[in-house]
Amino acid sequence: MSSDLSESSTGVVTEFSDPSGLGVITDESGREWPFHCVSLEDGTRTIETGTRVRFVQGFRVARPEAVHIIRLKAVSFVARTPCGCL
Repeated sequence: MSSDLSESSTGVVTEFSDPSGLGVITDESGREWPFHCVSLEDGTRTIETGTRVRFVQGFRVARPEAVHIIRLKAVSFVARTPCGCL
């Protein structure tokens, strides 16, 4: 584990409980980061599993935790034929 826990990371919400507001983000390396809904930057207190997010690695309640969580927009693309036509 890095001693600098202020790094920004991306990952996917893999668990979330509405009643408790607790969840888990799995980052791109497979590490799990617990979080509480108050860390959602958009002010909502809920998030769907499968949502891609960016977060800061921080400490809360004396343990590493995801904080400053921002939802990432889904990337869409248009498939093109080999000639470049739609």
